[in-house]
Amino acid sequence: MSTEWWSADGDLLLGAEAIAAYVNQLTDPDSRVTPAIIYGWVERGHLPVKRIGARLIGSKAAIRRALMVEIPRR
Repeated sequence: MSTEWWSADGDLLLGAEAIAAYVNQLTDPDSRVTPAIIYGWVERGHLPVKRIGARLIGSKAAIRRALMVEIPRR
């Protein structure tokens, strides 16, 4: 198996702008997420994103899983 699986399927996101754009695709259009919000979420550990220097790097699949919230049934 290639170590570059992430590049072949487009899973890799480079930078807070790319991550914010992807999160905005997944969420309500009225709830705009900015790169500044992404940086805050990363600092608080809410997103499974790493840093390479000052740049953020993340996986679409991992971010999607982190944003999934199970709503308890009543």
